[in-house]
Amino acid sequence: MKFFYNGIKGTNGKLQKCSYGSGPWVNLPSDVITIYSKRYNELSSEVHAAFKVENGSDFQSDYFENDKIRVHSSHPLYAQVVEAFHKQNAHNKKKWAKRGVCRCFCGATHVYGECQNKIQLAVA
Repeated sequence: MKFFYNGIKGTNGKLQKCSYGSGPWVNLPSDVITIYSKRYNELSSEVHAAFKVENGSDFQSDYFENDKIRVHSSHPLYAQVVEAFHKQNAHNKKKWAKRGVCRCFCGATHVYGECQNKIQLAVA
């Protein structure tokens, strides 16, 4: 299994589109990285075997959500997930730099990804 900035590729060679998010979280440690699947695609059995996949969809009430994985620093694949998370941030930074400055969630105006209010994750 390989982690890319835009998804996870299993042994079958097919890319499963995903995005990565980091804390600060309310009820979780700040070093937890969350992997979100995209477009309601179900993650492969290989990913299910390696991680605990959460999905709170309720088919009776027509509530659907994407698969979600919480990766803690104690997980053996954590370093690879952190690397993919940083690659995603670098990719997004390049993409938004082409578009110039933008209004950030912190309230300031600067190039996307340049916010100093972000928590930086480090591989232990």
